[in-house]
Amino acid sequence: MLAHDFDCQPNLCGSTLRLKPLADSDFVGMYQAAADPDIWAGHPAKDRYKCEVFEVYFASLLATKKALAVIDIESGEIVGTSSYYAPPDLPDSIAIGFTFLVRAKWGAILIAS
Repeated sequence: MLAHDFDCQPNLCGSTLRLKPLADSDFVGMYQAAADPDIWAGHPAKDRYKCEVFEVYFASLLATKKALAVIDIESGEIVGTSSYYAPPDLPDSIAIGFTFLVRAKWGAILIAS
């Protein structure tokens, strides 16, 4: 399947998270999720937690028409985003990236005692 045949804004639902096409109306919830400086600590855009910086990022995601809002099913809150994109070196392919999640949704390592 070529990238142009792929639905980049599906509605997807798992047991704890739901993904839906990113919409302009998602800005407030998305920014609330992104406002934690620790999310961006290892990212080149370390100041993306600032509203004026995040606004530019959000607008760029929206413009792609390939971004998804990640929603916690239990709370109904936006907890992040992810996007499909065509990698520059493989233009007929699909990749997943431009993703962030609130730290509460990051994985954990469990150590048995």
